[in-house]
This record gives sequence, C-alpha cells and structure tokens, in this order.
Amino acid sequence: MKYFGTLILLVISISGFSQIRAFDNSKAILPWVYNPTTTFISDFQAYVGYDARGTSSFTPQSIVAGMRMPLFQQRIRAPKGRSRRSRQKVATAVVGVQILNTKQDILQSTTINVSYAHQIDVSSRLNMAFGLGFGIYNMNYDYAALSFIDQQDPLLNSGESFFNLHLNAGVTLILDGNLFLNIAAPTLLKNNEANFDEIIVRAGYPFAVGNDVIITAAANLDTYNNNFIYGADIRVEWKEMISLLAGGDTNKYHLGLLFDVSNFALGYTFGQNFRPEQGQLQAHQISLYSILPF
Repeated sequence: MKYFGTLILLVISISGFSQIRAFDNSKAILPWVYNPTTTFISDFQAYVGYDARGTSSFTPQSIVAGMRMPLFQQRIRAPKGRSRRSRQKVATAVVGVQILNTKQDILQSTTINVSYAHQIDVSSRLNMAFGLGFGIYNMNYDYAALSFIDQQDPLLNSGESFFNLHLNAGVTLILDGNLFLNIAAPTLLKNNEANFDEIIVRAGYPFAVGNDVIITAAANLDTYNNNFIYGADIRVEWKEMISLLAGGDTNKYHLGLLFDVSNFALGYTFGQNFRPEQGQLQAHQISLYSILPF
C-alpha cells in the first residue's frame, strides 16, 4: 500500500517492523557490523551483505558493505583447539569504513561511518578491546508519493531528507582467549539527542571437540527501538572451513551455513518470524567477505 497520511506514513512504516534490526541473524558471520571490536584481523578485509525481509516492497531490504584495515600487528593467544592458521599475527588496532543502506517502500536510510578499534592485554588472562565509530545518517522519502491529510504538516514540508550525525561505540572482553563479552551502543545519537537506551550484548564461549571441531555457544540481548529482544545461538565449526549456525530470539528462529576457504567466506542465514503482529516474515541474509592480497 503506497499512500498514507502525512506523519502516520512515516510512523507506521518504521515502527511496524520496530523489532527488526538489519543483519540481526548474522551475529556469528558479520559480528563487526554494529561492534567494531568483535574481531581483529591480520590483513585487509572487504565484506558485503544483503538482508531481505519478506517479498513485499513495504518490508525492509538492507545492504551493508565495508573494508577493514589492520594496524600495529602482534602475535596473540589462540583460542583452544585452533590451528596454526589462528595463531598468526593479528592487529592490535583495526580501522574500518562501512555503509549500511535500508530501503522500505518510499523510505530509504543510509549510514556511512568510519570506525577505530584497539585491543590491549589487561592481564595475562584478560584482553580488552574498545572502539568508536563516527559518520552520517540520512533518511530520504519519496515526497511525490505522499497523500497529505494536513498540507501544512511542518515535518514533511521541511524537505525530503532527514540528516543526522552518527556515533557508535563498542567494548569486548576476552578471558583466557575464549570466554568473550561484546557490548555495543550502535546509535549513540538519535534525533539529534544522546541515546544510551539502545545496546547490543553478546556473550559466548568456544568449546573444542577433538582437533577439528569448535562449538561456540552464545547468548544475545538487543534493546532495538526500546524493545527487549533476547536469544541465543550455537555455531559448529569444522576445520575452520565449514560452520553450521542455529539460533533464535523472542521474535524468530534462524539457521545458517558458512563456507570459509582460502581466505574467502560465503555465508547464508534463513530466519522465520513467528510474531503475527510483524507479519511472520521470512528473512534471507547473504554474507560475503574476503582477505585482500595487499
């Protein structure tokens, strides 16, 4: 349905899917999308992802793309069960640039930001990383597609674009190279005001099963748009090449598969929303990232 009344149009189209965050089923595949401190790399890395919710133009469709560059490399502790490949040098700092675009019917929002993350050894057992991102957020709407209830509405008559600065932050704690805690504030500025109500928390532990299998169990919390969304997921990784994913939260469940061969990774997750008020949407998320040869 394309024609709505003034402010009601924007409110319904955004809040109708208020418990849906783009790429929320890819926490184990693209964990750095909202928290730049989750992983540190040894080479340049490029990534791209596509997130489709439902089949209608009124449901959100998102694209993310970015690049990450390592700085100040050093050799660090490897998690249990990891091979020599995981004991290579990694960076103590990572600089990244990212663009996230979401389109929904006549609305389109874009966030472009640059991030910096740095990690230090607090003690022989505890590693800590902290990061900050800064950029711009812009939302556009198709003014010509609106049907007005109030022609003098000051919000929509002010223009076709809503612009804001973007600021995000993240912290990661890793105990004994295995137990991890990720905390992110993905939107520290909202509506030109400080926003401390929105956080993403992820905690987990990788278990080694023999020499070839790593099982990582994690719990998640997300307060997106003032909602309390909690869940858990599990990742079974074989020889650092193939991973199976399964998880769920208060709104949906998801399943996934990741192939990682020769520094080239391709992932896919399928999600099914079981909340009638959110249309019981299906989600398809495709992720691709690769180490660059320079």
